Amino acid sequence: IQKIEGLISYRDPHFWRHSASIVAGTIHIQVTSDVLEQRIVQQVTGILKDAGVNNLTIQVEKEAYFQHMSGLSTGFHDVLAMTKQMESMKYCKDGTYI
Repeated sequence: IQKIEGLISYRDPHFWRHSASIVAGTIHIQVTSDVLEQRIVQQVTGILKDAGVNNLTIQVEKEAYFQHMSGLSTGFHDVLAMTKQMESMKYCKDGTYI
């Protein structure tokens, strides 16, 4: 997924077996503001379908979303770095992280 052109990153991937024949999943993807969202969604869906996920929900977040959320003082790249850092944290069963 990370190699798709126009995709900046992804976060919160969750996959589970819903039944014997259905694997469900959700994922958030961050895309640049100049891409066609539907094209990226189709590519992500195709990759995950090939991996066995046949019921998928994708939340698309445009690059401008990060700029908006970061406020005026923090740049987009700082927010992206923070997102990637959060992905690398290890969470314990009680919800704390290492």
